Amino acid sequence: MGYSLVLLVIGYWKFNHEKMVKITIDREKCKGCMLCISFCPKGLITIDKGLNRYGVKPARFSRKLNLSGGGIPPSAEAGSRQRREKAGKEETQCLGCSLCAIICPDCCIEVYK
Repeated sequence: MGYSLVLLVIGYWKFNHEKMVKITIDREKCKGCMLCISFCPKGLITIDKGLNRYGVKPARFSRKLNLSGGGIPPSAEAGSRQRREKAGKEETQCLGCSLCAIICPDCCIEVYK
């Protein structure tokens, strides 16, 4: 019973993680609080270079790992540095964990699985 349950969980995990996850961020609603950046386990959310209607740089989703560290608040820098060292320079995929959407105070982020 236990072994078959483990195989079922592994199969479910592989099935869900082989899909491409899409994240949309409403740049006009974003106030640039950077909470999503510090909570993304893969470091795939960065700060955009352009300004939105509020005059702030909104968050943006990137399919590549954020190796530059730019736009990350100092409090989150230690965690993001560890993520970068762990992942190296390889491309990563979004897990679809929805932590960014959950933590966003303005509900700017939508996760599609």
